[in-house]
Amino acid sequence: MNTVKLLAPLALFAIASTAHANIIVSSNGSQLVSDVAGAQTFDFGADANGCGGYASCYGDFAFLQEGNPSLYAKPAGLADDDWFLTVPYDNSGGTATFSLGFSADYFGLLWGSIDSYNTITFLSDGNTVGTFSGGDSPIEPADGNQAASFFVEFWFEDGLSFDAIEFDSTQRAFETANHAVRAVPAPGALALLGASLLGLALVRRRLG
Repeated sequence: MNTVKLLAPLALFAIASTAHANIIVSSNGSQLVSDVAGAQTFDFGADANGCGGYASCYGDFAFLQEGNPSLYAKPAGLADDDWFLTVPYDNSGGTATFSLGFSADYFGLLWGSIDSYNTITFLSDGNTVGTFSGGDSPIEPADGNQAASFFVEFWFEDGLSFDAIEFDSTQRAFETANHAVRAVPAPGALALLGASLLGLALVRRRLG
């Protein structure tokens, strides 16, 4: 049976995981960006490839600076010149998938006007490793409150990772900003770190 751990800076979330590992989920109502060491943030402001910094993407979405309250509301807390992602853009419901081009073990995002029909799915090599719905959140009714945004963070444990993220909304809309990911260290980097720590321990032992 899969187990899920929960952290609670301000509120708890639940996640349905299809992998044999833990996904820790936390949220913070006063945070706008990730403060995780080593995390890379996509703010969509310098969108050179049409994917907001992701390696590839497809689906019904748009990067915007201005919201339309009846179609897609800009997440609360963002400045006028900040960008956000809406899924869908052209239709009343839609899906968009963003690929990293590498494996990651952490994802954070500013989630605006949370709705029960908003869903995040994490993929690895095309396989689902975890799914989270706005309706799973106990922080407040997932009623699309446009005055509320929460920075939501997903931590993947025990070797679980993802390389793509799917955003789905069956109605208008799923609005997010300040996506942040942390790449899983390459095996060679881990080995080098281990060797460095071992060497440091030996030096300390000789000096002790």
